[in-house]
Amino acid sequence: MSQNYNGFSKCNSKRFFCCPPVFLPEPLVLADLSVVKTDSPDPIMVGQDLTYTVTVTNNGPSAATGVTLKDVLPSSVTFVSASPGCILSNGVVNCSIGTLLVGSSVAITIVVQPNVAEIITNTVFVIGNELDPNPFNNTDTETTTVRIGQLLAPAGGFFGVNTALTDAYACAQNSWSPRATLPESREGYAGGLLPDGRIIISHGEIEGIGDTDTVLLYNPILDIWSIGPVAPIINAELMGAVLDGKYYVVGGRDDFTSVQIFDPIINSWSLGPRLPTGRAGLAVVVLNGLLHAIGGRTGTTPRSGTALATHEVFDPNTNTWTTRAPLPLARMDIYSTTVFNGKIYVIGGFDTITVNTVFIYEPTTDSWTSGVPMPTARSNAAAGVCGNEIFVMGGVLEGEFTPITTAEAYNPVTNSWRTNVAPMPVGRAEFNVIPFI
Repeated sequence: MSQNYNGFSKCNSKRFFCCPPVFLPEPLVLADLSVVKTDSPDPIMVGQDLTYTVTVTNNGPSAATGVTLKDVLPSSVTFVSASPGCILSNGVVNCSIGTLLVGSSVAITIVVQPNVAEIITNTVFVIGNELDPNPFNNTDTETTTVRIGQLLAPAGGFFGVNTALTDAYACAQNSWSPRATLPESREGYAGGLLPDGRIIISHGEIEGIGDTDTVLLYNPILDIWSIGPVAPIINAELMGAVLDGKYYVVGGRDDFTSVQIFDPIINSWSLGPRLPTGRAGLAVVVLNGLLHAIGGRTGTTPRSGTALATHEVFDPNTNTWTTRAPLPLARMDIYSTTVFNGKIYVIGGFDTITVNTVFIYEPTTDSWTSGVPMPTARSNAAAGVCGNEIFVMGGVLEGEFTPITTAEAYNPVTNSWRTNVAPMPVGRAEFNVIPFI
């Protein structure tokens, strides 16, 4: 006689074996997650955007759930952005990826700004809920060389009298050296550093000819200028900046609302959505993936027309312009505007007189504050970041028409200026100083 017990017979006869219950283990769920990280550019200058591209892949054999990427940022960098699905907490970027099917990948972009000239090391790692049969590919490390760099000062002039000379300022050595002369002199031009390391300048006024649509490209390694493709619109007293690998030229006295876009990959120009508030003598910078157009004037010559406080922002993702907080006071001829550690610095300029003000824009609060005034009031100057300082160079003084050679450096951390900066070899105004390595 027997009775059932958990599906097995409980035997009371010697003819039967008594069989205890057997529980088979559930099959293991395995998901081999891997991560690959790249950096660009490398080497990079202090204060320049460093972009990490991180690709997470599920190599199977099962789907991965609860996938999370973590990146402990070096202490010497400033966080700019991370997406998709990422937040910054106590210096750690946490990206929630969720479920990743077998064979699927996701790319995450992390942007930081190095603050110190050094070699920085950055490691990311990825984890999921499932057992990973190969944990050795869950992390990846990138090292990036950060340098102080140099500032290139090509051409420049004022009221039609300009130069074709080019000089480079070595920030660490506090010294200037000559570079290849431009094929043609110009002032009131736009300029920027392209992703491939070339420097572009476009438009402006050529002495004896007038306003132009011509483009020059500079190779700092070979020290050679070359001719680029002609821009769509003749213009001058405008500004440019590089956003998402493309060079944007905004405003100008010949077509106040124009937006011209150069794509170095296909070596051609196109037109973008027009600037809502037309102007010349404005500032144009890139911050957090947006193009900022700030201040300017309604007149067609320096110090003419009405100064503006207008601040408008272009988003390349939506292809639209929106309004941001205006400058505390209207300013024109503010080419000495730059970005440092996630903030915009508008320095000097002109309203009814030449000024030495420092206006600082904080994007997280959409608000402006003021810094310590510049020692030398000036307009039509240029500004660029080198090391941990903002260098303001050249320009013109109140009531004067001759460009000056004076250079001064502002430290945003200490909110202080120093004047022991080597002066430029020649006076310049309505020009650019462009950081390069």
